[in-house]
Amino acid sequence: MPAANQTVSHWDTVLQPVLDALRGAKHRPCLTGLHGSATAFALTLLARADDRSWLFVGASDEDAERLYNDLTFFHTVIGLSTEPLALFPEWETLPYEATPPHVGLVARRMRTLHQLTTGQRTLLVTSVPALLHRLLPRTVLTGACLRLAPGGTMERDALIARLLRLGYRRTSVVEIPGEFSIRGGIVDIYSTAYDEPLRLELLGDTIESVRLFDQATQKSTAARDHAWVLPARELIHPEGRREGPDKGLEPLPPDAEWRGPDVYDGMDTLLEYFSAPPALVFDNPPALSKKAAEFWEEIEDAHERHSGKEESKPTGGKVLLRPQLIEADGSTEGWYNPYPE
Repeated sequence: MPAANQTVSHWDTVLQPVLDALRGAKHRPCLTGLHGSATAFALTLLARADDRSWLFVGASDEDAERLYNDLTFFHTVIGLSTEPLALFPEWETLPYEATPPHVGLVARRMRTLHQLTTGQRTLLVTSVPALLHRLLPRTVLTGACLRLAPGGTMERDALIARLLRLGYRRTSVVEIPGEFSIRGGIVDIYSTAYDEPLRLELLGDTIESVRLFDQATQKSTAARDHAWVLPARELIHPEGRREGPDKGLEPLPPDAEWRGPDVYDGMDTLLEYFSAPPALVFDNPPALSKKAAEFWEEIEDAHERHSGKEESKPTGGKVLLRPQLIEADGSTEGWYNPYPE
């Protein structure tokens, strides 16, 4: 594809001053005049020449998903691996409402956070609402994620307790992420880490095999040398949480994700999940600033509506970063910096 190679080479030359500015700590480069997919094309070339992780921020989930899809397309066309690309969506639930986030969204968020905790280079796309939300502490997430491998041991009751603590529901047959079932020595877990459910074969407390399987045919699709079980909800209580009437852990309330500040001594930000400071890209800073202010107002209004009901809810300042996260000129001066020099 000589023509395509010439186009990439031309744009590499055009973008070189921007890349030089990115590598210098004293400059904040700005790209203008890009429309549609051209933004993703330019960002693909810039990230290709930079070894850091990147964080791209759009105003809404729709904007973030569009940019993510465009980045995936250009990575594929140029011949770059799409493995570093990740999308971090918002919950898509009304603030403080007794409605849990869709497990598919939780799965995508947990995969992304888990990828960040491993220290892998990540090109992460997110939206203003998702960025503003404070998250469960990184240490809590890393300590709760469950790694299963053939030859390992796991006492059955301990496995059930771990799954319930991660927000999984016990069912007769697993159908959606966040469910598990047990039939004799067979344990099926629809982990939020994978697109297919896992099947463990146990002999006593020893894990004999770990496989992915097709839930329609019940046939194995791939053997795994190890597998991860990531949270199905975004509130993980400390171990030793009280038991319910059925001697299992009490289920999380529907609005559990909003109760993090009442459970943890401190919440983390999305940036704190990165092992090193990423290159931070704001797509249309004025639009981001407007969206941040609107989202904060939405949270405050919702908190006021819910105040005085059964129990108090954490205030907006405890669950969100302040709305001045992004100024209209793209400045982040005064914003909390998780990477002090």
